[in-house]
Amino acid sequence: MSYDTSGIHAFVQDERNQFVDFWLNTTGTVTIKASNGRQLYPMWIVVHATYYMNNQVLSTKDYHVYCPSPTPGGGGREVWLVFLGPGVTADRVGLSTNKLGPIPDLGAQLAEQARPPIPPKSDTIGEHVPDLSGLARDEEGIINQLETNGHLDGGDSAHRTGFAAFLNSQIDKDLLPRFESNGIMKRHPSQAPWNNWKNCTRDQLIGYTAGCWRTGRPGRDINKRLLDAHLARTPPSCQDTEEKEPGSTKKGLIPGAPPVGDLLGPHDIMYLRICAGDDAAYTDALGQATLQGAIDVASVQDTTVDQNNLILHAIVCGRLKLLVTMMPQYEDSIRYYWSEWRGQPRIAEEFIWVIHEELKRYQ
Repeated sequence: MSYDTSGIHAFVQDERNQFVDFWLNTTGTVTIKASNGRQLYPMWIVVHATYYMNNQVLSTKDYHVYCPSPTPGGGGREVWLVFLGPGVTADRVGLSTNKLGPIPDLGAQLAEQARPPIPPKSDTIGEHVPDLSGLARDEEGIINQLETNGHLDGGDSAHRTGFAAFLNSQIDKDLLPRFESNGIMKRHPSQAPWNNWKNCTRDQLIGYTAGCWRTGRPGRDINKRLLDAHLARTPPSCQDTEEKEPGSTKKGLIPGAPPVGDLLGPHDIMYLRICAGDDAAYTDALGQATLQGAIDVASVQDTTVDQNNLILHAIVCGRLKLLVTMMPQYEDSIRYYWSEWRGQPRIAEEFIWVIHEELKRYQ
């Protein structure tokens, strides 16, 4: 029997001697060939397909694939499967799976793990003017999430503003001081319930302080106040002792104990110290060890897992080359996060451009 292999072809290797060939056919259907060369190991995986047009995510779809193990002593097994199409017109398909990828270049990974971090440098992108067109902004000019009902939600505005400032957006650099006062920051300066400082999380803090770091001295003064306030808590933690609504109580780590905000690890504290102007903090051995551990964990996670803040850590703390060596599919992860329902694909493309510029420091 012959199968349709017309159209766009994609390929992914799932662990050792297990492969998936994927075709988005010209007829709109999907053809998958699963090849299993592992004796005694049936191949049962979920293939994650991401459909792109002009580097923007149009849709994602999971395909469950099974291929029996080869006959002992015989050759590999192949299974052909045909699925309904995604219902979109794409120019590229990205593939990943829920299993480990091909055996990595262990030599390159070991070399990067042994390589010392490089000193921080906040002015690596010079006068670059990012193209952040298409972002939804409120009447104050602050980035919001445009929801399907047309509502603008500012729950991630601190993170988005900081992220855009990190990409060198001047309008967002100018907005940064509005989010912080005396070491306390808010998700949004005025929009309820996000103007409640007690629901501002670690995610917001990391993205926001990256943008402040990029601006130089004024932003670093903001970061110094934030660092001092976060370190003053026992244990070092973020402000989010409440849930979304003001007056609510976040569930504590220990029943009956007072609620504690998101905890800060040694790599978070190292990152914040650098963002506050302490460049020598990149030599913090414990901070670098926990950052490397976080990168190791991320390297075996699916591309649908958000790694944006970890990448910011790696850039600021001088371990970006290690991260891209351990996570060769980092671009797919970035595009997945910022596209589709978030509808902010220009942030993804500008962030990838910045990463490429930052990597030049490691040559």
